[in-house]
Amino acid sequence: MFDHYIAVDWSQKTMAIARMTKSSGKVTVVEVPADIKELKFYLSRLKGTKVLAFEESGPAQWLYTELRGLVEELIVCYSVKKSTRRGLLKMPWQEGWLHFLWEF
Repeated sequence: MFDHYIAVDWSQKTMAIARMTKSSGKVTVVEVPADIKELKFYLSRLKGTKVLAFEESGPAQWLYTELRGLVEELIVCYSVKKSTRRGLLKMPWQEGWLHFLWEF
């Protein structure tokens, strides 16, 4: 079990970061301008073990290369929007990602 379950939705202009901790089922989401330095800083400030997931997309390889040393587990997933696994389409993307990670 990890201390932090993190999902990132990256676009050219913005990034949405969803996080849930092992001690809380509450999902916290922030949407800020896309900035790899800020994302690295955010991840480095989280204490404990971290699992990070993001969608397989154009920047996936770059994100993987940039972030793999900052987390214990990094998962590049098939699009949650296309997935029907466990009813993920019925919930907001952030909650869907984090439920997937929680079960991982």
